[in-house]
Amino acid sequence: MIIEGLLPWLGWADPQLLDMVHESIPVFLEGATTTLTLFAQAGIIGFVLGCFIALCKARCIPKLYWLGWLYVELFRNVPLLIVLFFFYYGLQLRSDLAGLLSLSGWASAFLAEVIRGGIESVEDGQLQAARVLGLNNLQRITAILMPQGLLRVLPILANTFMNLAKNTSIIYFVGVLDMTYAFEQLSARYFLFFQFFAVALLFYMGLCLAITYAFKGLDLWLNRARQPMLNPDDWDDFDIPWQPPAGPIEPMQRGWA
Repeated sequence: MIIEGLLPWLGWADPQLLDMVHESIPVFLEGATTTLTLFAQAGIIGFVLGCFIALCKARCIPKLYWLGWLYVELFRNVPLLIVLFFFYYGLQLRSDLAGLLSLSGWASAFLAEVIRGGIESVEDGQLQAARVLGLNNLQRITAILMPQGLLRVLPILANTFMNLAKNTSIIYFVGVLDMTYAFEQLSARYFLFFQFFAVALLFYMGLCLAITYAFKGLDLWLNRARQPMLNPDDWDDFDIPWQPPAGPIEPMQRGWA
């Protein structure tokens, strides 16, 4: 292993230290794999479900508004640990499944409120223009509301995913070998609490920094994609005289017709 090869070079050639590192690496890798896998699964499920709940709460699907409201208020106003214990002890689900459901529910509820705010920030004039062009409600949602709404709340989405990454540590309470559980076991085995939890701290810090810079890169890429392809000096070539509307413009409904 690379770490084992570096220890003698650093002057740490103690056989006991080498044995400790050799025994700790498999536990560390298993814990890291569990944490990253759970984060990815809960993030994907939470984002997809959160988009649907956001459309319900934004009254794009008016008939399901109260269902979306109840879902969001349930997961936002109940401690995440209580939700985990409900799935694990109350419904007696497997520990990994209980952790996935509780984290997915928490993520989808908070992401739904963030996405709803982005959807409602889109100007009604764009929806009116889309209606004039003949776009149906589904096309307005997929082509106007969701792309612009998500772009406007990217920093808040990044913060929510960072919180999700840190909240994965709660599965320690139901016996799943994640990073927190792995380092707790290792520190108790070798009585090196400071050293092992310092590594755990660096792991979660690195994971959150990776999420932050990933969203920053996505934001820069999307903003560059939105740059006008024409030179502003050429815009005069497309000058079209303005004409007043033929009649009054009725307020636009965001929901399904």
